Amino acid sequence: MLDYTIVLFFVGVTFLIGIWASRNNRTLDDYFLGGREFPWWLLLGSIIATETSVVTFLSIPGSVAIAGGNLDFIQLTFGFAIGRILVALCFVPRLFTGTRFSIYELTGQRFGRQIQRVASTTFLFARTLSDGLRLYLAALVLQVVFGIRLEICVLICGILTITYTWLGGFRGVVLNDCLQLLIYTIAGITAWFVLVGTLGWDAIYQYGVTEGKWHWLSLSTNFTQKYTLWSGIYGGMFLSLATHGADQMMAQRYLAARTQREAALAVGLSGFVVIGQFLFFLLLGVGLGLWKQQILPDVDLNADQIFAQFMVLGLPSGLTGLALAGVAAAAMSTLSSSLNSSATTFLADWLGYNDHEKEKPQQMPRLSRWLTAVFGSIQMCVALLAGWCFTPDSSVVTGVMAVASYTTGLLLGLLVLCFYPRQLSSRSVMAAFLVGLIAMTLIRFFTDIAWPWHALLGTAFVAVFGLLFSAFFHGRSPLGRSSKGTNL
Repeated sequence: MLDYTIVLFFVGVTFLIGIWASRNNRTLDDYFLGGREFPWWLLLGSIIATETSVVTFLSIPGSVAIAGGNLDFIQLTFGFAIGRILVALCFVPRLFTGTRFSIYELTGQRFGRQIQRVASTTFLFARTLSDGLRLYLAALVLQVVFGIRLEICVLICGILTITYTWLGGFRGVVLNDCLQLLIYTIAGITAWFVLVGTLGWDAIYQYGVTEGKWHWLSLSTNFTQKYTLWSGIYGGMFLSLATHGADQMMAQRYLAARTQREAALAVGLSGFVVIGQFLFFLLLGVGLGLWKQQILPDVDLNADQIFAQFMVLGLPSGLTGLALAGVAAAAMSTLSSSLNSSATTFLADWLGYNDHEKEKPQQMPRLSRWLTAVFGSIQMCVALLAGWCFTPDSSVVTGVMAVASYTTGLLLGLLVLCFYPRQLSSRSVMAAFLVGLIAMTLIRFFTDIAWPWHALLGTAFVAVFGLLFSAFFHGRSPLGRSSKGTNL
């Protein structure tokens, strides 16, 4: 009963924040950007909470706990930190001078509305698919803990997230992000202290030595190996540039800052915070590995199931509820941000807020809320389909995350072409995007190149072919003067 009370209390506070935040949502600026009045520290918390999905909360510790797992994922975070510094220096200034709501407005201004809509559709497809699967994974945990049908768990998570996002808009999303960051951090730290108190630090350390869990550095140049120092630095840097520089979900946070400097500070510092956060999750995985070896030695569990089982069997009453609230917090922080950014992108890039806001200013926030509900419903359908079509295997989820990594690389390539100092043909840019999409699809499904390299490769394909096509199709070098981009 105590566990249920803790979870219900967390849900109740979330709703109260959404209701409180809804008081000032009168314009699109209010609903989508919180009136552009957020300090850097609130945005920093929102960035960290948004990127820490339930996949991170469960899969990262689980990837260490399973046989053969170790700390080598930490190498990827080095590139994350470098990439975010570049976003702060190079991307944030462009956002503050060239957009109002959607980052893909930059592509529309440079290459025309059709390219803008292609970029927006790519974002919407990847975001809806990946976050629908995150919702599926969160529902799996609820199913393990409460023993209810997966479909009901999907509906509970989805409807709760849609409701408080509908009520509070972006202001409610950011405030709840920070609350949820606090909740899942406390839940993770609590789980760690329980593990150390139960197993002992010496036993955990020795287990890590015996099983090779403390290995974290690989200097291999094998492109099929996921976690190496080089894939971490270069692949992680481009992945971070893509996810934090070309993804509307993050760009929306920068646009909501009080000043450009505060936006840059928030994203720049987030890279260093993430290194510490992932290191903690990885250490937690070592303890979970020993716990599983001692308590469930003959039970076959995949990476995502180990932490969930520990919540049920390894935590006392009350702390189980706190851990479950942490899972819900990690899931809802990402999903709410996804819904709000998807509604923003669709309104800005497809419906054209500039065409209607002056005519019907009171109807635009109302339309925004309905778009939030629509995208939330689609994500729930994705989660339900995943439950019907797949077994609860983390490889299904991580495989789709890899697909998302190459779509963000394609979007980064488009933005790189936007920043190019010479004018390029929009037809050439469109052709380059299609070539990049085909090439990355072949690489993803027909080669063994590890997914941390996908964002780099996707960016390179679009950027390089965009310059080449513009030169060959229009008879001039892109280094010289070229024809002006056309509206298709």
